[in-house]
Amino acid sequence: MADKIAAAAPLHEDPLAEEALALISALHVSDDPLSAMEAIARWEERSDHHRAVMAHMQRGWQALGNIDANDVRLGETGLDDEAPPSGVRPPIAGGLWRLRPLALTGLVVVLAAGAMAMLTFGAKTSAPQVFATAHGETRTIRLADGSQVTLGAESAVTVAMEGSSRSVTLNRGEALFDVVHDESKPFEVHVAGMIARDVGTTFAIIRRGDAAVVTVAEGVVAASDGRAETRLEAGDRVAYSSQGGFGPVAAIDGTMALAVRNGQLRYYRDSLADVVADANRYGRQRIRIVDERARGLHYSGTLRTDSIDEWAGALPYAFPVTVRVQPNEIVISSAPGKRSEASFPPETP
Repeated sequence: MADKIAAAAPLHEDPLAEEALALISALHVSDDPLSAMEAIARWEERSDHHRAVMAHMQRGWQALGNIDANDVRLGETGLDDEAPPSGVRPPIAGGLWRLRPLALTGLVVVLAAGAMAMLTFGAKTSAPQVFATAHGETRTIRLADGSQVTLGAESAVTVAMEGSSRSVTLNRGEALFDVVHDESKPFEVHVAGMIARDVGTTFAIIRRGDAAVVTVAEGVVAASDGRAETRLEAGDRVAYSSQGGFGPVAAIDGTMALAVRNGQLRYYRDSLADVVADANRYGRQRIRIVDERARGLHYSGTLRTDSIDEWAGALPYAFPVTVRVQPNEIVISSAPGKRSEASFPPETP
């Protein structure tokens, strides 16, 4: 998706690029990084274009070594008299957000070009680091403590490791966490108002707006939102939403959590709408469901991320739906039938 935007117009000429850069730089100097992370997540939710621009700018920031805003020096002529956003500490005299538009655009150009450079992950720094993937891309990041994060397509995390704290925010998409055991430094993942906390284990989280699903492959994870806490062990899966809280814990095959590492998406009684939303981060053509009956069908099974379009075309063999392949999208609609759920291919919990 980011490539399509770049092909349409130079990224540094896109006004959203400057907004994205301002949010990224604010994160790196904020006294309240969690709030800054949530601001980025809200900005990304405005449109697919916002998400694509943010992903591209985040990759550029990474490629340039996660620029320290305190090291930006453009001289007095590069500053104006605007006040910094409330609650954010200026990194230099006047702050990065006070750079004149021309100066900020120059930095956008550098970041856009830097997105093509080699990425250096897991640097030992107290400044938060943002990692993101593009459409169809999967990437494994090794953090400073040796833990690994595997990001699915169109996903992003913000990593903050300082002192006894190991904190990650899943801004969008999905991630598999292989956490190095360290009882003195609990590993926390913040997502949609929930915190998943563990000492050393393997678990996956998919974020869908203000909702998330946590699946544990090994060890124990404590998930809480300030109102309730749920303890998850290997083979447990729970859905969460900021409005409804935690759903019931389901016992499943714990290896489902490892699917993203193996180029797969795996589900057990998920709505077809959620499955399609995930599939759209990988497929060559966008898939659209046109009616609520089809959206609400329950799906259990496995998708290969390199054959999403073929999977969509085969859905009528297992579900009461019709599939129409059009030039720019694949359209799914309900069809007469009695089955409301199926396994494709057959899957056991």
